[in-house]
Order: sequence, then C-alpha cells, then structure tokens
Amino acid sequence: MRKDTALTFGDIHGSVEALLESVEEIEKLALVEVEEKPLRTRFLKIPHEQPENDIFTLELIDLIEPGSDLEWVSVSYCWAQPEPQECQRIPEYQILYGGSNKQSRYPKYPIMVLHRAIRFAQSRNCQYVWIDQECINQSEPSDIEHHLQIMHRIYAESRWTVGVLSCEIPTQRLLDSLLDIVSLKPGLSRDGKGPEMRVIQYVRGDP
Repeated sequence: MRKDTALTFGDIHGSVEALLESVEEIEKLALVEVEEKPLRTRFLKIPHEQPENDIFTLELIDLIEPGSDLEWVSVSYCWAQPEPQECQRIPEYQILYGGSNKQSRYPKYPIMVLHRAIRFAQSRNCQYVWIDQECINQSEPSDIEHHLQIMHRIYAESRWTVGVLSCEIPTQRLLDSLLDIVSLKPGLSRDGKGPEMRVIQYVRGDP
C-alpha cells in the first residue's frame, strides 16, 4: 500500500468507469443488509403522580415492540450543560431498574438534560423518554451495536424529538425573540439583519 493522499480520484482510477467499479466493490464488502426487526429498546417512564418529597423516581423499562399508539420523546443533547441556578428548584432524580428485583441509582448524564427533557415530556402529557446514556447499556457491546442499527427508527418514530442546548437565555427580551422565531410570528426580518437573526446566531454558537 502506498500513500496516495496527494493524488486525485482521476490519478488513482484513471477513468470514471473505473471509479464506479471501485465504489460498487466497496459497497458489496461494506454494506450489511439489516432486517426491520422489532424495535427492542428501553424507555424512562415518568410516574403519573408527582412526588411528595424532593425525590423524583423514574423507571427504566424494557419494551420489545412499542405499540403503534405509544408516544415518546427522543432526546439529543451536548454534554456541556450549565449548572442549575440557585433560583431553580431541581428535584433529586433516581432511576429504578432491574426487572422484578428493583434497584435504584442516580442518572448517568447531566441533571439539567434530564430535568428539561422530563419537563418537556410532562408538558405534552407524555410518559416515555428515550436518552441514549440511560436507555442503552453502555457496558454491553452487543446492546450498543443493536441500538446503532435502530437509532434512526428511535428518532424517526418518536412523537417528539428535542435538542437540549447548553447556551443560556439570560434576558426576557432574548427569550421573547426566540419564541417569536419558533412560532413563526409575522413581521420577522427577511434580510438577515434583524434582531431575530442575532438570536439564531447566538443559539447556533452552542458548543
């Protein structure tokens, strides 16, 4: 094998036909046909009743094939999340797992991600939330591989998909502008120079 990073595809293959033949050969070797198997995954189940104390318990449940009427929230997020502010009242979240022999543990991912995802699901009267770090067994390679094969379905078949950003909205004015954009309020600037564009640029700066 020789280093060919300085060469073009034309230099390497000589013709378009030869390039296409190489691509087809790679496809035969690399592509794997995956059957549409049942959507075997797990969800965090939100209790119907609110806790009387500051402990909010979620249950990690196994579902072999979610029914057609099952709705869930799939969550995408970044790890760099701000710490809860003193004025924010965040409950202590615990997760029950283990089938009939229930055990409890703390969440594995940033608490603000979980809190915001749960609040969104509650606002939509949705009991089920899917977040990769909790719903995939990170210590089991076969479970990771299985979810890599069905990840597109988890997001595509969810009722809502939310992206939890890490940038803070420090002022009411910024929040109002963001809400105007989300609601497609008439009168927004079309030349890319209005205040709403500054809001979009601010959010796009999320790491």
